[in-house]
Order: sequence, then C-alpha cells, then structure tokens
Amino acid sequence: MDAGLATRPHYLRGRQTNHAPRPLGLTSRPGDHTFNVPVGGGYAGGLYLPQVCGHAHLGLFICGSMTGNHPERAAVFIDGSNWYHSLRAAGVGNLRRLSYSRISQKLSGNRRWIETRYYIGALKQHWDPAAYAAQRAFLSLLQREDPRITVHLGRLEQRVHENPLAAAVLAALNDPRLPMPEPARQHLASLAAACRSVQALKEKAVDIMLARDVLELAAADRLDVAYLLSADGDFTPVVQTARRRGKKVYVASPGWSSQLQRVATRFIRLDRHWFADCYR
Repeated sequence: MDAGLATRPHYLRGRQTNHAPRPLGLTSRPGDHTFNVPVGGGYAGGLYLPQVCGHAHLGLFICGSMTGNHPERAAVFIDGSNWYHSLRAAGVGNLRRLSYSRISQKLSGNRRWIETRYYIGALKQHWDPAAYAAQRAFLSLLQREDPRITVHLGRLEQRVHENPLAAAVLAALNDPRLPMPEPARQHLASLAAACRSVQALKEKAVDIMLARDVLELAAADRLDVAYLLSADGDFTPVVQTARRRGKKVYVASPGWSSQLQRVATRFIRLDRHWFADCYR
C-alpha cells in the first residue's frame, strides 16, 4: 500500500510594443500600446494603454493579478487522497519526489503564494506498519520542504463491504451448466466463501476540514485566490460560496469534474508533462 502521497513563474520581458500579446478579453486596435507585466500559471495579465488623441493614455482597462498595489494572495488546498489517485491515473511518476513548493509556486504564478495545506486521512500503525511508516516519512518530508506547507490529518475508519466478485464466482459455481471437476468446484467455492467480505478504509472529516478552512480564510479576507487540488465534485458548494465572497477559486487536477468546471473561476487540467519541473 502506498503512503497516500497523495517553477518558478514565467515572466515576459517588460516592453512597450504595438504588437505585444493582448490581455484576455481585449481587442487590438492600430496605435494601441501594451506594457506587459509578469504573468504566470497560464494567466495572461497586462496593463492596457489605449491611444487617446495620438498619445498613449493610462486607461482603466487593467487585467492582471494585483489587488491595489499588491499582488494577490494565493493559498493552495490539496485533497490528498483524490490528488494522489489522480496523479497515478495520469501516469505521473516519482510521486515521492514531487516538490509541493514548486507546484504551489508554479500554480500561483505572479501571485504571492502564502500557504499550502495538505489534507489526508492518517493510517494507523497496527493496520499496516510499513504503510504507516511510509506515510509518516512522506508527510514529514512535505512539512520540512517549506514552512508555508502544513499537513492536516483526518481519520480513516475500517469498513466491511460485500465482495461482488466472490458473489459472482459462487453464482457461477452453482450453475449446473458450467462443466468442472467436482474437486475444483469445491475448492473454488471455499475460496469464494472466505472472501465474501472485504475490509476497506474510509476517510472521515478530511473533506470537511478542507471546506471549513477555505471558507474561513475567505470570510476573514486572508486570501484573494484559492487553488483547490482535487477533482471531487463534492466541493462544488464550497467553490460557489467562496466565489460569492468575491474570491477567485481555481481548481487544478489531472482528473476531471464537470461540476467543478462549471463553478470554478477556471479548471486547470494538468497532464503528466506539466510536472516535469516540479521535482526536488
């Protein structure tokens, strides 16, 4: 069992030009000027200077990631289990070597990254000592990487579930049309009966902690932008509430959620190549 692991922003050179890339949502007109400012995380920003009476004039068309004279404050919230399984499904390798400070800085771009919170259910040592040790080692490394990264532990509860595969095997073995030597039939039947139920781990309180923290920080005006690293559609109401409070909420994941895509400021779909410069 794995442990539940679950670049720097790019800057355009400041220049004034008639042919510079336009900020999002603005159209180009001959004679207009754009002075580019740092952009990052795939977000285009700039200061638009429309021509007035033959001269470049400081207009009111501002597009970027500034609040007043200060960069926006960005906080990252990671749904550890969902994030980890999305990374594996996307083929992202060397998960233990991922740098979460680099991931956070790359997502934040020219915003001011203030913190990253990683949420995960805590394994118990007596369940699986090796998995417990691996998870603790990973979480310890995560917190040592940068003081702005914190770990928030929820509970894991063991649940017993019926094994549908065992039930299907027993049903097939009881079918008289299935030719099989009797000793083999009895052996398979005993194996299926022994595996009729399976134990699974269910996370508790993790999603609630994450949702509470996003909304508390938004209500206290301690962030301007939240990055949610999850593809769990259950966070849809959280995103909607934070946005009603005037906050931007970007959802980023290798996975996909149409629910989150509809309500987020933007859904950032990450493929495995995006992480190439995010390793220690």
